[in-house]
Amino acid sequence: MAEIKRAKLVLILNSRKNLAGVDLGGLDLHGMDFSGANLRGVNLRGTNLEGCNFQDADLRGADLSYSYMIGANLTGANLDDTLMLNTKLRGVCLGEPDFLREDYAFEFDESFFIEEAAVA
Repeated sequence: MAEIKRAKLVLILNSRKNLAGVDLGGLDLHGMDFSGANLRGVNLRGTNLEGCNFQDADLRGADLSYSYMIGANLTGANLDDTLMLNTKLRGVCLGEPDFLREDYAFEFDESFFIEEAAVA
């Protein structure tokens, strides 16, 4: 059944790239291309996002907690109000995401960490 959901998701991404508010929690979405997609408020909690491309995606208010994002590309992604508790971020390409701007306040708690992150 997860494969059916994945196939439908690919069609949506290829046609309009608007997944705002959709519940994708717990799915295996590894390697998917979310570049430029509207993912505002999306539930990606506990999702396998290994190797996904989120370049220039709008992730404002999304929940990425407990997700596996090893090797994902977040270059240019808007991460305002994104929840990332216990998210695995090893090898993530950050480029210069919005939360690194001087005018943006971003708070980390002890569960947020990046190991071996690639900054472009």
